[in-house]
Amino acid sequence: MAYDQRRRRSGVVVHLPDGNAPFYLLRPTGGGDDWAVRRRADLSKTDRFRFREYTITPDAEPDAEPHSYAMECAVCSEVGPFSGKAAEAHAWVPAHLRVHPEHLTYREHVTRPYRAIPGAWL
Repeated sequence: MAYDQRRRRSGVVVHLPDGNAPFYLLRPTGGGDDWAVRRRADLSKTDRFRFREYTITPDAEPDAEPHSYAMECAVCSEVGPFSGKAAEAHAWVPAHLRVHPEHLTYREHVTRPYRAIPGAWL
């Protein structure tokens, strides 16, 4: 995350300067059009941008996406239905075993929402 003081807006750093593109590329935090900030060596005394720390944590907000679970057969790659409850996702395994008794290895897919919490400016 960086803050462009000249434009008075912050954005996510999506490109660092290199030999092909001598500028930082920033994207608004909520999405939108990218904009360029010149390399630090090219900045005048009035141009400034700052980086920010973030903490990544499980999303416990009321509007967070729900957890979801699914089981996958490691032999044939068939995936059972996704469910908000692990036990319901696990119930697919015995049904799959009845049809394919030689398929004994499975994977569990768990989806949990996370969020980035803004921290101190660096």
